[in-house]
Amino acid sequence: MQIGKDKPDFDIVINGTAIPSSDTMKYLGVSIDSSLSWDNHIHKIVRKANRQLGMLKRHISLASSQTKLLAFNSIVRTTLEYACQVWSPHKVGLSKLIDNVQRRAVRWIYRLPKICSVTECMCDNGIVSFSLRRIHLDEKFLRKAEAKHYKIDLRDYIGINTHHNTRHKTVDTHHRLNQAKYSYYNRVRKLVNIHFDPSNPSTD
Repeated sequence: MQIGKDKPDFDIVINGTAIPSSDTMKYLGVSIDSSLSWDNHIHKIVRKANRQLGMLKRHISLASSQTKLLAFNSIVRTTLEYACQVWSPHKVGLSKLIDNVQRRAVRWIYRLPKICSVTECMCDNGIVSFSLRRIHLDEKFLRKAEAKHYKIDLRDYIGINTHHNTRHKTVDTHHRLNQAKYSYYNRVRKLVNIHFDPSNPSTD
């Protein structure tokens, strides 16, 4: 993966064969490109989710709505939510692209005629859109980090206000790039609920 605009001025050679450079790489199931844009990753998982949904339609089309919903949540939803704290999109178009997979699935699961509203069906059956689920998953991860379920010190990623007489627990920072502005820790910064002892910055 190339970091920055300039390509490296050296080649990596194994057994006399140069390894081609690439602007993208896959790490722990997440596709990362040199600009830290998640467009490529999101398009990939949407294509995969659509293939999975197509497979379900071919194999369990006669199953009950409950069975089809369970299969969708177990197979397709997990594809569209894996590591979403990392790549959650701020672009409306990308968010709709993901939600559209769910909407097509709901129409199939409940055998909705074209004239019926998918939104109403989701509301009636307690189905939350992926956009709202990602917000919930963001907060869930944050609460686990605050409770020390992970080896993460939030103060390494979020500026904590050390003044007593203030309403704000976190420090606002300006970010020039959207990659930083819409990153996970900036999305959840206002939700942080950790206690900071100014007399002992290392105190948990």
